[in-house]
Amino acid sequence: MKKILTTIKNNAFAISVPIVLYMLVLIISPTSRTWGSAWILIKQAFAPTFLAWGVMFAFGVGNWDFSVGANVLLASIFGGHIAQDLGLGVFGLIVGCILTGVLCGTITAFVYRLLKIPTLITTLGMLLIYESISGWVFSGKTLVLDVQYVVFGKFPINVIAFLVAYLVAYLLYYKLPIGYKVRAVGLNLRVAESNGIDAVKTKMTAMIIVGLFAGMYAAVNVGSSGQAISMSNMASMSTCFSAMMCVCIGNGITGKGNRIFALYCGSLIVQIINMLMMAFGIVQQFQKVIIAAVVIVLMINGARPHRVKAPKPAAAN
Repeated sequence: MKKILTTIKNNAFAISVPIVLYMLVLIISPTSRTWGSAWILIKQAFAPTFLAWGVMFAFGVGNWDFSVGANVLLASIFGGHIAQDLGLGVFGLIVGCILTGVLCGTITAFVYRLLKIPTLITTLGMLLIYESISGWVFSGKTLVLDVQYVVFGKFPINVIAFLVAYLVAYLLYYKLPIGYKVRAVGLNLRVAESNGIDAVKTKMTAMIIVGLFAGMYAAVNVGSSGQAISMSNMASMSTCFSAMMCVCIGNGITGKGNRIFALYCGSLIVQIINMLMMAFGIVQQFQKVIIAAVVIVLMINGARPHRVKAPKPAAAN
């Protein structure tokens, strides 16, 4: 019982923030929003959290992975077309999207190791390559799935998919060695290397994990909307920024609580912020600008060194 109370206490702040924000939405727009619509908001926050969990590993080791949106795009197109053309069903869609996502993450990781350049430059280059491939593969045709594949927006399949992904993220981050290595490299790279952790391999593994969750997100996203369209000119960056915003907010409200759960709360907060912008009549184009600006501010704040106060000298006896 004591352990349960401690868990609730540690995660109380992460839970309270979206509740307070939603109450603000009800005050601003009482006619268009009710407590009954909260369940819709909770479901809408499921899918973005998949991608946020992947980006969490990238941020954890100091990676800047801007290719994640393009990874999702390719995974959706390849996984959807292969599953539908070969009649593999929903299971084939899931496997196809995940395998494509992992493959893209692996390619990005090896390009990073081969070129030995910062992850920001590497992933921007891979973003352009992946977007170009999306417009070339399958003749650039828009993917439109049959009704039998569009199942991830329905209850209880959406909840089951979310819980499975949550378990995978929790095990990877808290229970398996890679999670400890990611946190060690993120806290202090030199100390981690002095303790036998290969920082480069850890960064590469983090990129592959990003690909894993990008594939999961792609399966859920395309399995909810039923379509995927090729992109160009870095249009997939909006998907990347949304995930980064979830991570930045989630990290900010984690405290002593569960980071995996806090990132879901961060995704929920992002959905509420979008709802607030709609309530204020802000058009979609400006919503993306605001989200990008918020992400940049949060990243700058997170990158600032934290000052530690020097202890006061002991009083002389």
